[in-house]
Amino acid sequence: MPLWFVYHKVDSDTGGLDLGHEFDVVLSKKLGKHWAALAKYAHYEAEDGPFGNVDKFWLQLEFNF
Repeated sequence: MPLWFVYHKVDSDTGGLDLGHEFDVVLSKKLGKHWAALAKYAHYEAEDGPFGNVDKFWLQLEFNF
């Protein structure tokens, strides 16, 4: 059951703004030969930019053939 932690630093291409950073957690599980399930969570903390803080959680089911 793989588990990933990901960190993103977000800066503007122009103007030198620190737009914030994001932490992601992804958990995946194979469910037989063709199926897989994923659970994902993301937490974004805004800094200088126009965006606010965001938390998202989602589930994903995949079929591969």
